[in-house]
Amino acid sequence: MCSNNYFGRNAESIISRGSGARSTENENDTTATRHHIIETIIRIDRLQKEAVANLNSCLTCERSLNIQSYNTIPIILNLRGGSRLTGLLGTTGSETFFFRIESIIGNFITLRLLELSGSSLITTTFTLILDLDCVCSLQCLEAINLESCCTL
Repeated sequence: MCSNNYFGRNAESIISRGSGARSTENENDTTATRHHIIETIIRIDRLQKEAVANLNSCLTCERSLNIQSYNTIPIILNLRGGSRLTGLLGTTGSETFFFRIESIIGNFITLRLLELSGSSLITTTFTLILDLDCVCSLQCLEAINLESCCTL
């Protein structure tokens, strides 16, 4: 589950809300887990879009008391079968497993590839599209502020 430090005071309640009751049967547990992963991805997407919109809006008295300094929750995704999702950083052969959620359309998610530069993650121009049915687990990392936040 994501930490409660993301995007101000309201993020804890937004991210940590569960997906409801869970069944003890394997099939229902798998469905509940998949639903929870999708709901978490949708909440992260919404928080990131709100953070970017707030950073681009005019500063008001209300906003000056609640400035959000982060615009990205980097994620790592594991696929069914146990492998970690990786993306190619162009034609160099370098790979990354750090992503930023860019958009969600139906059961598909567009991910921005993030590159590790020293001890920091930076935005790349590369994206990939993933079928959410392939996702088995999601790991949220500490919220960061990307200098260039390319939203599709």
